[in-house]
Amino acid sequence: MQKYTEIAENQTLKESRELLLNNDKTALSNSSGTSFPTQNVQIGQFCFRMDEATLYQYTSENTWTKLVTFTGGLPMFYNIPSYDAATPSKLGLVKTGSNITNQNGTISITDENIISALGYKPPRQDTTYGAATSSQLGLVKAGSNITNISGTISLTKSNVTNALGYTPPSKDTTYEIVTPSVAGLMSPAMLALLGSGGGIVAASLTANGYVKFANGLIVQWGYTDIQSGQYNVQKTITFPISFTSEVYVACTSQLRDATGDYSANLYIKSISKTQMVLIAQATRSYWVARGK
Repeated sequence: MQKYTEIAENQTLKESRELLLNNDKTALSNSSGTSFPTQNVQIGQFCFRMDEATLYQYTSENTWTKLVTFTGGLPMFYNIPSYDAATPSKLGLVKTGSNITNQNGTISITDENIISALGYKPPRQDTTYGAATSSQLGLVKAGSNITNISGTISLTKSNVTNALGYTPPSKDTTYEIVTPSVAGLMSPAMLALLGSGGGIVAASLTANGYVKFANGLIVQWGYTDIQSGQYNVQKTITFPISFTSEVYVACTSQLRDATGDYSANLYIKSISKTQMVLIAQATRSYWVARGK
């Protein structure tokens, strides 16, 4: 309705009654009509265009600014401030989707979105944690070793040293080549020499034992006993490990008691990669074999 009329000072209340009612209806209807009012227009005045279903406001002389259009059930607003999209460092607009939903104006976030943002699945109820121990995770207090500054947890150098059991270097450290008197690094050439020149790769350091070197050399040793007074006893010696290729050399010696025959002989009757046969008549006979 667009029937606003200025009321003259000399008009009586009775004469003004209809004019006052028309002015009120004009204000209540936001000056509704199919065209804009042209008389007695004030800055800030509203006008609802019925032919457009649109609300306008008189913002300056001869200027009506469109505010909102009511079509399709939802209003369409105009002259809304523009906001950028949200970023990790800046507040902004977001779109509803699989993680953020809008139901009747209520914004909801899914469990998956919360877990993704936190990096872990939070408990659904208040949880009580015990104090941390050497064998159990738990709560700790910030103090001389652990500090909390603006949410950043920091450990002191002494705390790190206690945890490691030694004082770590405070900068990159250069190590020299190992020597007989100084610990250090092993060069590739030294490592190759160790691998091809005889580093021990297996051993059994017992009375009947062996040592196996990286280049394949095997040294084995042991002993066998016979009853005192026996002669030309045949003893089969099974090597602690088998030679893989051949036996290079083998030798024996004997330990005789006071009653033994000092003319007695000790010799190797036969030898293979797994054993050798001795002819002995001493109380104890020792042997050594080398091969590959």
